[in-house]
Amino acid sequence: MNKKGYIDPGTGGMIISGGIWPIIVAVFLFITGFFSRYLIKPIKKGVLSLWQKIKAKN
Repeated sequence: MNKKGYIDPGTGGMIISGGIWPIIVAVFLFITGFFSRYLIKPIKKGVLSLWQKIKAKN
């Protein structure tokens, strides 16, 4: 007996969306973490240092 399964028309979209969205979110979080770690923190540290120097001067 040959049994074949039926695949709904929306199954392909569900498989693709279920597989692609987590990858997109992971890449977005990686990029956000990279910018936070290597770009925003040094800028923030420099601004705070400059602010402290200006405060100490007054």
